[in-house]
Amino acid sequence: MPKGRLKGLRVGAGVNYRGKQVIGTRGGDTIRNPASANTAIDDPNAGPYDYVYADPYAVGTITLNYTLRFQRKYTVSFNLKVDNLFDHDEPLYVNTIDRPVGGDLTNPGRVATPARFTWVTPRNYTFTTTLKF
Repeated sequence: MPKGRLKGLRVGAGVNYRGKQVIGTRGGDTIRNPASANTAIDDPNAGPYDYVYADPYAVGTITLNYTLRFQRKYTVSFNLKVDNLFDHDEPLYVNTIDRPVGGDLTNPGRVATPARFTWVTPRNYTFTTTLKF
């Protein structure tokens, strides 16, 4: 049990971890046809069981609370919460689209590329105070 100045202090923390996850397959990948440069054929090195993955990430939260009592009938609480503690700022891809190989629009071949994404809210702080009487 904390005593002195630490009496009334509470600390909490948590982490949400998301491992790599499948967002698509390479089954629809194509390459330039060696017999006809303007057409594409199925990529023999890619199949429906060659998966495209989203990167893993972790988002942390920490909370601090300090409670003071005075005159035996008043209680004041100070709360600080920090979300996205690790400041994760990379896009979170959710599926794939077919894009030109190497970004070359003259190449008829297509490759599955991560697309559509969301963002984690940037690191933010919330401070609140509560008075109970």
